[in-house]
Amino acid sequence: MSGEMYHDREREHRPANHSHPPIFSATDGKDTVCVYQEGNRRTLTLGSNVAQSALDLSLPARPVYRYTQGILISLLLRPAPERITLLGLGGGSLAHSFRALLPRCRIQAVERSALVFNVARDWFGLAQLDDLDVHLGEAAGFLKFAAPTDLLICDLYDPRGMDGAQESETFFDDLIARLAPGALAVFNIWSHNYRQEQQMLERVRNRFETPVLTLRIEGGNCLNFAFRDPPTLPRRKPFLESALLMGKPLNIPLHRLARTFWGQNSHILRQ
Repeated sequence: MSGEMYHDREREHRPANHSHPPIFSATDGKDTVCVYQEGNRRTLTLGSNVAQSALDLSLPARPVYRYTQGILISLLLRPAPERITLLGLGGGSLAHSFRALLPRCRIQAVERSALVFNVARDWFGLAQLDDLDVHLGEAAGFLKFAAPTDLLICDLYDPRGMDGAQESETFFDDLIARLAPGALAVFNIWSHNYRQEQQMLERVRNRFETPVLTLRIEGGNCLNFAFRDPPTLPRRKPFLESALLMGKPLNIPLHRLARTFWGQNSHILRQ
């Protein structure tokens, strides 16, 4: 399950004070999903007041949460991927954004919950992405047979927090094996459990031989950008200029996040 966050992850994981009852709710015995709407913002929760996904109805391609916006920096580090894999679909925010930016790219997503997928399709505009290839099931099983991908986003969360499958070395073996030459993997890491979070950060850094770049978002999210092969690192000026141009059609301040990203990784990146 994907979790998505705009202002910060801390706010996402505090109870949201919805002023109205849900416009839709359903359960399948395992998951309970509720949909809320205030103005043009529609949010998805898993049976609690914790927002897991959000959609801007006026501009579905706009990623609402700040960490989701930060993930788009991946396109500045691995431009023009032909194949993108999303581990964790949620409400489909990233699928909307990637499709708007890359109309011809093949996008596939994995979602463990059929209920979450159905709600995303019916209430979060996923039906508009008729060329999105969705696999229902556990990400760990999917990785054993998936085709190689150029960009892989790992954003696996369930109602309890970070998906425990990511603690397995086999999971990382299979994930790395699915990366095509020159591919980039992005891990969204956040946990109420500080030790679990640090172990995940250490695991990512130990499993990739190339430098792992990070973007820490105020509130707790830590995005890790890991390259399969030694990358050609960008230069600062064109990197920031590209971020400004990419953010404009989505109406997001991507250049600000790019500037923060550069500052946090200046010991690795070139000037």
